[in-house]
Amino acid sequence: MKLNKKMFKFGGYATVVTIVLIVAVVLVNVGVSTLETSFYMKYDATSNRRYSISEQTKKVASELDEDITIYTTYSSGRSFDQLDQILSRYAQSGNKRIKVENIDPIRDPQKVLSFSSTGTSIAEGSVIVAGNNDKKFRVITYLDMFMVDEATQTATEFVAENKITAAIMYITSDSANNAYFLSGQGEPSLSSLAYVRSALESENYNVTELNLQTSDVELQPEDIVLIVAPTTDLIENDRLRLKTFLEKGGKLFMALDPLAGNLEGFNSLLGLYNVKTMDGVLWEGDIANYYQPNPNNITPKYYTGNAIGSLLASTRSPCLFPNAGAFSIPDQAPPNVVVEPILLTSEKAWLDINSSGTVDGEEREGVHVPAIAVYYDKNANPNVPATQVVAFQNADFLLYAPQMVGFQNEELFINSIGWLTKDIKETDALYIRGKTLRVPSLNFSSAGQQMTVLVILWPVFTLVILGLGVWMYLRRKHL
Repeated sequence: MKLNKKMFKFGGYATVVTIVLIVAVVLVNVGVSTLETSFYMKYDATSNRRYSISEQTKKVASELDEDITIYTTYSSGRSFDQLDQILSRYAQSGNKRIKVENIDPIRDPQKVLSFSSTGTSIAEGSVIVAGNNDKKFRVITYLDMFMVDEATQTATEFVAENKITAAIMYITSDSANNAYFLSGQGEPSLSSLAYVRSALESENYNVTELNLQTSDVELQPEDIVLIVAPTTDLIENDRLRLKTFLEKGGKLFMALDPLAGNLEGFNSLLGLYNVKTMDGVLWEGDIANYYQPNPNNITPKYYTGNAIGSLLASTRSPCLFPNAGAFSIPDQAPPNVVVEPILLTSEKAWLDINSSGTVDGEEREGVHVPAIAVYYDKNANPNVPATQVVAFQNADFLLYAPQMVGFQNEELFINSIGWLTKDIKETDALYIRGKTLRVPSLNFSSAGQQMTVLVILWPVFTLVILGLGVWMYLRRKHL
């Protein structure tokens, strides 16, 4: 009887503790749900902040001076959890300027169709970002929210935040800048640069081709001219138009192919700032600065003394430059002109002039500069033009989308464009990184590694199970 009383007492305590724990869990769950639904307060514990928004987006949202509505287009019973959580954080950061609503495309098809600029249907799952009275808007399809590896045709990154924030900036801006891709000198067509074009349009640029021989467009100082992989040289009239454009404060982006030969007309534009292109293709002797197994697939260091390089250096991820060349930076630039490296090789790199793949003859090891930024120092003279130039002795980093997916090539491109058009500081990141969809896994390079882990973990698991058994035995013995 005494034993039964003791067991009843112990069982009663256990029951009370269980009830208290259940009530506590319910109350915590209700409290957390209230915070989530009423105050948009959620904690993202994922390693890559999969359900969060970046500081850049928070800054854009918090500084809004007009109302923005973000529409989802789910039919009844459907949703997309990752997108919904990200959108809730837009509402949280927008100082009540951003609201999120759903339009059911089945129940209200005309409302959805009103956002179609072509009169065609908008696919379910799309997001529509609209300004006051829905007059200015941008549609982001479900497929637009993903970055796809063209080699495997699989989604690698979720880039909804990039697209939505760019749409908000488009809606709240008075005008968009023009980005002209130069044509007529054997450059790749704009259609073959779709990846780059999409990145520019996401940053609210009007993107068109420009053939100086057939177009009489008047370039404005706020415009950007992009020169990508020309294979033939400029004619004199075209060279003079670009020279005048730069002298009046224009913005120039150059990505030259060092294998295209000596293009004196293009090189003369850099010569305005005493910059020269060097012969040869860069090879790296430091294994940490090239993508194995090819030493001419260099992964240069970021120069932190330049705003573009400093922004990217904080991520600690490389960009990939296959078949890159180098620039010669002047010891003495023209008055008030600043020439800075963006990227640097290691001290073990060399320019392969003789296509031998080894250092020989006049080739010497040393630090080389495959990318530069040029601007006028307004602190020294406030009356100088607002001219800015970014130049790369490499075009492959833009021409191959898989490289941009696997490395920081797109970030490098977008931040370079941003530097050309904005007064960015070293802390002002311009590129919003997508959320990776790749699941990290534990890989073993050999059967020996697998056996080592097994030998270590097996006795640990055994001791844990044995310990639990002993503890349960002792508890039962004292009942």
